[in-house]
Amino acid sequence: SLFKAIVRLLREGRLSAPEVCLTLAGNIAPAILAELRYIFADYPGVLQIKEYVPHKQATAMMQQADLLLLFMEKVDRYQGHLPGKLFEYLAALRPVLGCGPGDGEAAGLLRELQAGGVYEQPEKMADFIMTVFQAWKKGEPPAVKEQDIVRFERKNLTRRLASVFEETLKH
Repeated sequence: SLFKAIVRLLREGRLSAPEVCLTLAGNIAPAILAELRYIFADYPGVLQIKEYVPHKQATAMMQQADLLLLFMEKVDRYQGHLPGKLFEYLAALRPVLGCGPGDGEAAGLLRELQAGGVYEQPEKMADFIMTVFQAWKKGEPPAVKEQDIVRFERKNLTRRLASVFEETLKH
């Protein structure tokens, strides 16, 4: 749905192909790769596929992106799941478009931090993409603020966990 929404925005002229680069990195199943190439056949310069890249290179790519995609599975009891990639994305200080159920913990955290959103409907995905695109065109910096996400850095989380242990041991 997301990729078809992007192509629709390109066809409608709301997005300009020379200004759009969708880079996917990692191990992509051949059937999915073939479907992606089919969907973007009219816009071959938009889709860039990179095979597996080392973690350091992946985080550098995240920091250079203007929008990050987070695919959320739709499974029972997924509401409490916070993927590790979400925290890497937050650290990159870039807006995040989550594709999947909008009622889970990840969606709530993105809303709380004003760092993005999670959507199932292609129209809402397209609206979010256009919001980020328009801000980019105006030269506006991403809305994600470093001071809002420092609490999720490992050293701060470890400090909080140690505090919980200390309080528990006192009793």
